[in-house]
Amino acid sequence: MKVLRQIAHGDADTGLQLTEEPDPVPGPGDIVVALEVAPVQILEVWNLHGPLRFPAKSLPRVPGSEGAGRVTAVGDGVTRFKAGDRVFTPKFTGTFREKMTCPADAAFHAPDGAPADQLAIISTMGLTAILLLEDYVPLPPGSWLIHDGANSSVGRFVTGMARKKGWRTVNVVRRAGLDNEIKALGGDVVLVDPGEADAFADMVKKATGGAEIAIALDMIGGALAGRMAHALKEHGTLVLYGGTGGEPAKIDFIDMGRRDLTVVGMGMSRSFNRRTPDQKDAVWAQLGAWVEDGTLQTRIAGKYRLEDYKAAYAHAAVPSRERNGKVIFEF
Repeated sequence: MKVLRQIAHGDADTGLQLTEEPDPVPGPGDIVVALEVAPVQILEVWNLHGPLRFPAKSLPRVPGSEGAGRVTAVGDGVTRFKAGDRVFTPKFTGTFREKMTCPADAAFHAPDGAPADQLAIISTMGLTAILLLEDYVPLPPGSWLIHDGANSSVGRFVTGMARKKGWRTVNVVRRAGLDNEIKALGGDVVLVDPGEADAFADMVKKATGGAEIAIALDMIGGALAGRMAHALKEHGTLVLYGGTGGEPAKIDFIDMGRRDLTVVGMGMSRSFNRRTPDQKDAVWAQLGAWVEDGTLQTRIAGKYRLEDYKAAYAHAAVPSRERNGKVIFEF
């Protein structure tokens, strides 16, 4: 089987190596998964380039933070899966290979009827979105929430999930022309950030008919995080879960103090691991069902075979606004 390894920091020519290795054999409690898809997340580009962003801590390593595939063999004592089952692999276990072993208890069932390319990024982007909606502020049906990065994969998932839960969304973007696309996903309002706090709050108030908004989800950071907070009602909550704008969140402490706002950081693994095993299974079952029925959809910018890893990494390194979708390996 083919395995892609990172052997050094640098570029794809010097830092990555494709090898042929024997098929894995499951140990007790393990399963063997034949990968169907695995996304090339920007984290893998950063891990390769190092040391400025997120260099890999130990080398050599098999990159790949998530994936989906079919069980081909099970080890002694495994009753959770059987050969032929479709699964989501555990996170950060090295999915840039044709087959892999993993603990059966760390994998989750994936739906047979879902398109493989849409399953590819659920274990990061989809999981992030559902935890953002479930773990911070309980909302009654008809409530509004506001989030930025609405045209990103996580943003698109937040919009679709919120509609399924009966909530309404203010979807903040950085360029015009995305209204129809985001509204087709279930979004109610699409706003282009005007770049000033009072103008932003006035736009939100007008677009929602004066609705009081209890929660804002920020993936951009910088001054936009503060503008999002400024649009919240008293005792509202701003959840920070990214910094794709390249700057830390900037929030006016006077604005926070006058309206008793809460600011909290979201850690995906921490949030997910608060759940019991049955609750974790339920989260994955819900995500899989929403992929299967089309609620969760993301754009795929490019599909590559593992042997085309140089082109895949180059494509994944293109800024998201230019790339317009995710890059994945298909096996």
